[in-house]
Amino acid sequence: MNKQIKLVDIAKIALSMEEKGHKFYSTLAGRVNDVRQKQMLMKLAEDEKEHKKLFEKIIMDYSDDETLDEETSSYLNSIQKDSVFPEPAGVEDFAGGLHSLKDVVAIGIQAEKDAILIFHELTTRTRSEKIKKILYDLLEEEKMHLVELRNYLEEL
Repeated sequence: MNKQIKLVDIAKIALSMEEKGHKFYSTLAGRVNDVRQKQMLMKLAEDEKEHKKLFEKIIMDYSDDETLDEETSSYLNSIQKDSVFPEPAGVEDFAGGLHSLKDVVAIGIQAEKDAILIFHELTTRTRSEKIKKILYDLLEEEKMHLVELRNYLEEL
């Protein structure tokens, strides 16, 4: 049986996913020679860094004790546990096992889908209109990233 968790704890999970994404994309950008690929990876890394800052602000500003029901908590924990990004300490080893940029983009696509699920859940569950606005903007940005990555994958 899972314990209930607070919405702020889900924001911390999202923050962790953004940190992992930043490390992942930054590490890979340092390993490629193609200028276009490097630019794409650095843009993705920078976007993750900006999202991380927004989640840090949400966590600092959010003082409500809203909790999620057990089913929602289990659902969001499952998304986080199945995150495609490796822990920061394991990025180098993980990156060494990737065979092509298609592999990297496919991981990015799945990460964007995971973020969309979590951001959507947070947006629908929080009572704070200020935080809803921030989350909605993040959600829209992640959707754009998903489309960009999908288009890039089709070009490869």
